[in-house]
Amino acid sequence: MNPRIHILFLLIPVLALAYGCGGAPPPPPPLPAASAACAVFQQKAADVWNEESRNDCWNALSDVELEYASTAADYYITQMDTLVRDWTLEAQSWCEKNESGEAAFEEYAARKMCNDRALALLSAMKRFMMKSDVRVLDNAMDAFWEIRGELSCSMLPPSKPAAEIGSASSMHASEEKAVEYTAASRIALSLDITEEALSNADMAVKSAKSSGSRRLEAEAFVQMAMAQRKTTLREKALKNIEWAMEIYMDLDDRFATADLLYYRGIIETDTGDYASALLDFDSALDLYAQSGMETSIRAGMILNRRGTALLKLGRHEEAVRDFTKAADIISRAAGDGHPETARALHSAGIAYRKLGRHEKTIEYFEQELAIDMMRFGESNPDVAIDYDNIGATWELMGRYEKAIENYTKALDIFTSSYGRSHPVVALILIDIGSTWENMKQHHKAIEYYRQALEVSEEIYGKDDPNVASILFTLGRALRKKSDYAGALDYYSESLRIDRAAFGEASPDVASTYYEIGISYYRIGEYRKALWNFEKAMAVYKKLHASSFPQLENLSSWIDKCKTKLR
Repeated sequence: MNPRIHILFLLIPVLALAYGCGGAPPPPPPLPAASAACAVFQQKAADVWNEESRNDCWNALSDVELEYASTAADYYITQMDTLVRDWTLEAQSWCEKNESGEAAFEEYAARKMCNDRALALLSAMKRFMMKSDVRVLDNAMDAFWEIRGELSCSMLPPSKPAAEIGSASSMHASEEKAVEYTAASRIALSLDITEEALSNADMAVKSAKSSGSRRLEAEAFVQMAMAQRKTTLREKALKNIEWAMEIYMDLDDRFATADLLYYRGIIETDTGDYASALLDFDSALDLYAQSGMETSIRAGMILNRRGTALLKLGRHEEAVRDFTKAADIISRAAGDGHPETARALHSAGIAYRKLGRHEKTIEYFEQELAIDMMRFGESNPDVAIDYDNIGATWELMGRYEKAIENYTKALDIFTSSYGRSHPVVALILIDIGSTWENMKQHHKAIEYYRQALEVSEEIYGKDDPNVASILFTLGRALRKKSDYAGALDYYSESLRIDRAAFGEASPDVASTYYEIGISYYRIGEYRKALWNFEKAMAVYKKLHASSFPQLENLSSWIDKCKTKLR
């Protein structure tokens, strides 16, 4: 692959919102059979979340007749389906292990699932509709209240005795606002709108404190922490997690405490404190084990994150064990089609790649592909990412035909989903070109590089560093084909753009000087070659760069030029 363009194992968070909807998403797979003790409560959850309600919800949103609303609804209905499935399974398992927990489960399943789903839809509609027209927002709000009524949802957490909540009317409003602001922050964060996530989380904290509900306050602190995690405020995020943990420990909520240990471990992983993250993940797993929940979906998710911390520490074999165990736990608890199963399989594939065991990487990536195809269909951008990852691994193995086969599938899906003028299309075209270049099929490589150049110029204009990178790649391919004049044309244009964008002291500028020097040397222009090699050397020295791959040969090239000029 092109060393200047790294797209192995793409992570494109916006893909989930980039494709339009073509109707209501399919219902989730049926849940496993419940035991007699909990069957009635599982059925109650199913009644709240049945297909008829889903369709009513979808139809209400479709009546708004706005592309943004439909896309938002599509995405969040799909997301909440997964959450409902998780909650039902977790609560069912807890119910079976705690005979006195049946009433709590009824509240948990019927109220929490419905609340969160409705709030997620409300926040999604607000987020997208506010970009358009206030009249559309009014229609969306009407649709939301209609949905809420049909599902018999309550916006509030489980009710409390009047003596505990004091003034019922003011407390009711504060609780409602706290719940809504927390949900709005969560949605904004999922859309990478960090400032709005922080703003809503701050309002959630204030509303929760006014309500007097310590649980809502803890939830708001957690949401604030997760929003701060996306910024440089990670120390504050850890402090908010600690405040929330104190509340949950006072409430003797073991599961919430375990979740906070999990969240704190995630933030510690972000900051590079992998040892502390491992301790928190282990503590969370211990709490789940003490409650007989060591085979729950959440336990599998914690194992997945634990594996990531191990991977960062270079403990690849241990990471593989955690990832594979996580995939097994989640698939047993929720079925093979769960997104966390796919995440664990992908992580296991990466760990095997670190170990140089590319055959196992392919095996796990293909399992991930099968899950994503089952979840999204065959023409979804997430499936295209899977094909790209598989293609990149085949390329690492030197199996270039297989790489091109998978890259081409990814290209077809991305082009169908986004059209030709999209950055990811240019990147896949470059991947295909680099694979042909590895096969010494330079004419085919140049064909794909030129397509990538055309796409990139349409997207970025002709003076963008992304365009310069492709010009450089084209120049190198032409040099390998012994078309030195053509190579120099592309190199010169690439150099012009990079110098304008980055100045003289740039690794890309140095690399281009180096390549220009080689091309001039090949056509016997030794003085021009020497000048460019010396320019490259000067840039590397200015950058204090002792590890650039070209540097090893640069002195040799300079000596060769001087010899020719004597």
